[in-house]
Amino acid sequence: MKKILKIAGISLLVAFIALLILPFIFKGKVIEIVKSEINRTINAQVDFDRVSLNFFRNFPNASVSLENLKIIGIEEFETDTLLFAKSISATVNIKSFFGDSGYEITKIIANQACLRLHILESGKANWYIMKEDPEAKDSEESAFKLLMEEVNIRNSDIYYDDDSSNINLAMLNVNGSLSGDMTLDETHLKTNFTVDAFSFIMDKIPYISKAKAQGDAIVIANFNDMKFTFAENKLQLNEIKANLDGWISFPDDESTDMDIQLNAPETQFKDVLSLIPAIYAKDFKDLKTSGKVSMEASAKGLMRGEIMPAYDVKLHISDAFFQYPGMPESVKNIHTDINIFSKGGSMDNTIVDIPNFHFEMAGNPFDFKLHLSNPVSDPNIRLSAHGDLDLGKIKNIYPIENMELNGNFSADMKLATRMSFIEKAQYDKVEASGTLKIKEMLIQSEGKDNIRIHNAGLSFSARYVNSSNFSAEIEKNDFAANGKV
Repeated sequence: MKKILKIAGISLLVAFIALLILPFIFKGKVIEIVKSEINRTINAQVDFDRVSLNFFRNFPNASVSLENLKIIGIEEFETDTLLFAKSISATVNIKSFFGDSGYEITKIIANQACLRLHILESGKANWYIMKEDPEAKDSEESAFKLLMEEVNIRNSDIYYDDDSSNINLAMLNVNGSLSGDMTLDETHLKTNFTVDAFSFIMDKIPYISKAKAQGDAIVIANFNDMKFTFAENKLQLNEIKANLDGWISFPDDESTDMDIQLNAPETQFKDVLSLIPAIYAKDFKDLKTSGKVSMEASAKGLMRGEIMPAYDVKLHISDAFFQYPGMPESVKNIHTDINIFSKGGSMDNTIVDIPNFHFEMAGNPFDFKLHLSNPVSDPNIRLSAHGDLDLGKIKNIYPIENMELNGNFSADMKLATRMSFIEKAQYDKVEASGTLKIKEMLIQSEGKDNIRIHNAGLSFSARYVNSSNFSAEIEKNDFAANGKV
């Protein structure tokens, strides 16, 4: 028994020492292979500080890590950093180090990464960095074999900027995982993720600002057709819970095809309010609300360059109200129908229709209507606003800190025109009438100059916007103005 224990102890010691020494033996070879693979396949500026090799972290597999990895574009993107990662680690089958069949990678972890995806107005994207030389690919086999089972992203940021369609997207502090047997032609992929701050901007309009997002999903992946079908999923954006049905596919490098529906059957009015940052940040869990809500969205068709799929987003709210805890006033009788849709093709086919938006703030009713079409080529807009707001009552509705707000705002106006009518001075085709007025508005904010607007009025007609009797004070400075545009 003593001899057996002695042999076992010596064997374990030798194995332990070997695991300590082997990284130093293979490190030079790994660095050489990594650099060779990058030069062979990637058409970009790639740099990293060092490569580390560890045989303990994922034993019986090895762990290869690149630290401070940077990928920077070339030509039009030579000032764009496509990717920076504090570290990117790959789990490699330890047997790969003792053969000539290539390094088998089963897991990848990106830590503290920043991915910036950018599409120019021409439609060229900064992520097309793989070298396109079929002869070179056929003649030289890759040193790495992807037998992927899991991908992890930790504490990372993702940005997407599309100059061709004026879409900007940001996801900050993303954590997530994707797992499944990715060596099969068809498999079930399990994914989950959290995002601390999700923002979506289109045509400089922030539709979603710094919302929290999370999701769990099982996706049926067909890698032959690059088609992904949503099987089971749960998505959440702030307090809105939804699920996706349908599929999305990638028929080629430049196209995305889809047929998806977003359903949110359990949405409450309070959930919708969670998308307004100022409301979500203040005592949201104690907010009193009621009202009927229905929300649905869909997208179907091909997306390629400036070509967009058909889509339809509908939001209906009726008999709604909200009141902050401890506040004497509320916003009530909220009614609206919002429909944003397109038949597909150009973004210019988008139509925004808000036939009614009514609310009563501390007893003051306000109504707004909007219809917008051809938003890209020649915005065709019809809007109207009618109501009076006592700004001094906002402090009775919303818990304002370090600020005093007073005054009255009134609107009674209509506008119907195309942008081209104004640009070409075709004022006979412009329909405009009514007024916007501000009286005795006071804005006092801690650490900033006080602003008092005694009187400000705009009157609209087909030929001009007239400003009369404007007078204001900023601290000890007085202003007065009259005129028209």
